[in-house]
Amino acid sequence: MWIKLEKDFFGFQKDLYMCVVYNPPSMSSYTQGLDRDITECLEQETAKYMKMGNVLLCGDFNARIANSPDYILNDDQSYLPLFDNYPIDKQILKRQSSDTTIDSRGKSLLDLCILNQLRILNGRVLGDVFGKYTCYTPNGSSVVDYVMVSESILDQVLYFYVHNFMPTVSDCHCILEWEMSSKFTVDDNGCNINMFDKSPNFIWSDESPTNFQTALL
Repeated sequence: MWIKLEKDFFGFQKDLYMCVVYNPPSMSSYTQGLDRDITECLEQETAKYMKMGNVLLCGDFNARIANSPDYILNDDQSYLPLFDNYPIDKQILKRQSSDTTIDSRGKSLLDLCILNQLRILNGRVLGDVFGKYTCYTPNGSSVVDYVMVSESILDQVLYFYVHNFMPTVSDCHCILEWEMSSKFTVDDNGCNINMFDKSPNFIWSDESPTNFQTALL
């Protein structure tokens, strides 16, 4: 399912196309009965929406990628005759992961990230710097649920958090939570006020230290 977050409403530089994903296990009877490959469909649709704005993918990908890089290491155009508009991958913080296994589905997911300059939040962003497990089954624990965003908006992600497993919510998956910054506010009439031209001033008070510590917790 694709959802469009319009730039004029949220104050983004580009429209954000968010996709909620469920990719069944590769060996399941459901997957074997499909007349098309979900991974290939996701690749085609991601490439389509990347041309129209930024992209955010989230959900259960049933792919294990360990802590393998989701970008080209030491990417540089200084030594090869590349196009002038070749997008160089930023050498960003390497991900961490509690899951040390990588499978074929995971390799395809990493290829998708590298091809479209998508960066995975798990194990990289404040709130999940160690890459917590996202799935718990009788056969063991794994990381198969991810959130990934266009590299250009990675700095807009304020935090990413994997909640503790709650059996009342899911059979084996944890809730993923994240927050992104935007530049708008709502007035008393419920109308948007764009904040591009307003500076984010903060007035310090006696309660601010306590509020700050509470926010960190």
